[in-house]
Amino acid sequence: MNLIPHKRGDRELLLGVRPEHLEPCAEREAMLTVDIDLVEPLGSDTLVYGHLAHLGGGARVAVRLHQSVDARTGHLSVRYDAARAHYFDPQSGQRLAS
Repeated sequence: MNLIPHKRGDRELLLGVRPEHLEPCAEREAMLTVDIDLVEPLGSDTLVYGHLAHLGGGARVAVRLHQSVDARTGHLSVRYDAARAHYFDPQSGQRLAS
């Protein structure tokens, strides 16, 4: 699971999204922009590893894509269904109710 620093109101949280729940999209629809570090073709899937430089700390993320998606170095705009997002307390690691 990707754990991404996230702020809800004045509270610091971790946003958790599984790699298979991130999907490529147009830049204007992006919820996150991944700076790609490594592309790993695995046959039917491709794993893209990168970081979110716009968050300052450069949170590490992985995205699982269908083999038909042409992933290359550079930037990858992704979105996710908010119903598949999970939130965690950064100190305790406990999952929080949405």
